[in-house]
Amino acid sequence: MTMPGNAIMDQLELEGYDRDWFAKCKSHLCHFATMGEGPVPVSICNDPFSYHRILDYFQNDALDTSGYVINNNLQHLLGKKIANMDEFTRSFASYTRKGLYSFMPIISDDYPVKKYVLVSYPAIPLDVENIPGNIIDCIRFTLGNIEEVIDIELLMPFITN
Repeated sequence: MTMPGNAIMDQLELEGYDRDWFAKCKSHLCHFATMGEGPVPVSICNDPFSYHRILDYFQNDALDTSGYVINNNLQHLLGKKIANMDEFTRSFASYTRKGLYSFMPIISDDYPVKKYVLVSYPAIPLDVENIPGNIIDCIRFTLGNIEEVIDIELLMPFITN
């Protein structure tokens, strides 16, 4: 589903669609896959142009710069056995190889509030200063309200200084 022009996306429009969005945490970037369930900050919904510019950069232009590690506790956090971990984590690893920390929502009746969990992290995190200025400008504009959908303190143990 492609959003035309500067139309505003709403949470109902996003339900059922896997969206990738990005947030700055410390001096690094994180990737979040909604998997059709996870919440998206209002600031991203309000600026589809910047959202698509950032997404296009990380899907098509950013170079692989890092090895990656899959979270050893992922299956436990998700509360299920993952038969083929390589297949399950492939899209997360594609962002992590570019130096981003990659998260997905816990989708479970046990969690009334949706939370994101770490799927994979880079061996060498991408520093925000190494991203083109026009992409950084988009990120600064769209990422002002990450706290409305995620407890940033939960991410801190996973993010290096």
